[in-house]
Amino acid sequence: MDEYYRILESLPPALRTPLAKLDAHYAPHIQEIRLRLGQPVQFTVCGRLCPAAKFLPGTGLPAALETDTLRDCFLQLCRRSVYAYGEELRLTKSMSQCIIRNFIDTMSVTNYHE
Repeated sequence: MDEYYRILESLPPALRTPLAKLDAHYAPHIQEIRLRLGQPVQFTVCGRLCPAAKFLPGTGLPAALETDTLRDCFLQLCRRSVYAYGEELRLTKSMSQCIIRNFIDTMSVTNYHE
């Protein structure tokens, strides 16, 4: 199974379902799935950021990620045990502002304040 689809198994259904509709032709080129509060899902493809919606029109992908979606994603990725993954996480002021670094080689989840 392609790494992109394997990683999707770790995401909550609200993200997994629309992201799973990506054409298998593009999946090997996705280097990163970037999730940011209040921003659309982005992919890093060949070293460049681009909106995931460009590859997934009409799939129900959220136009902007909400706190609850990111919280669900965070908890799903750490298997609902923040404590167990404490060394792999750098926590900031609240759970919705967590930055997950090096959690999965090809995925980063960040909150960006403009």
